[in-house]
Amino acid sequence: MPQSSERQASGEQAPFTLDMSQVQEAIASLSKQYLESQEQQRNLQVQMMNQQEELHSQLMDHQREWQKQLMEQQLEQGSQFGKSINMINQRQAQQQEAIQKLIHMQAHQATHIHEMHRKQREHMDAFDEYRAFQEGVYLRRAGYDINTQARLGYLVGQLPVLNPGIRRYEEVHEELAWVEKERA
Repeated sequence: MPQSSERQASGEQAPFTLDMSQVQEAIASLSKQYLESQEQQRNLQVQMMNQQEELHSQLMDHQREWQKQLMEQQLEQGSQFGKSINMINQRQAQQQEAIQKLIHMQAHQATHIHEMHRKQREHMDAFDEYRAFQEGVYLRRAGYDINTQARLGYLVGQLPVLNPGIRRYEEVHEELAWVEKERA
């Protein structure tokens, strides 16, 4: 300190010597700057927090909207799935009903076919009996006709011998043909 008092006495000032009021002003200025920067930093933090809250809020809104859409889609898909299953069940029921009808129809047709075969056999048996009967009738009739023809041949051949006044058929044939033409 003795040197500094000497310099002051000589009228010289030290190059780095500050006045107390200047130091206070510098401290006040630095404090003010520090407080302003703290205030700016707080404002920035508040803005960042507000932006984060807004971003978080938007994100939550989007997430809620997405979840809502997802739920609606799942409900719609569930509804469509239920309708599809319902339609499949209805088709299966219809197919089962059609199969049952077909089985019933086939059973009925089998009975009907069996009955037709039975009737056909009866008709064939009856036809065989009828044919055998007709053959018997034909053979009997043929035998009768042959016997009758033989008797008539004998009678016609013997009549002119027995009675010379009766002429033969060959002799009267032309005369009979002429009589027929006259009638017509």
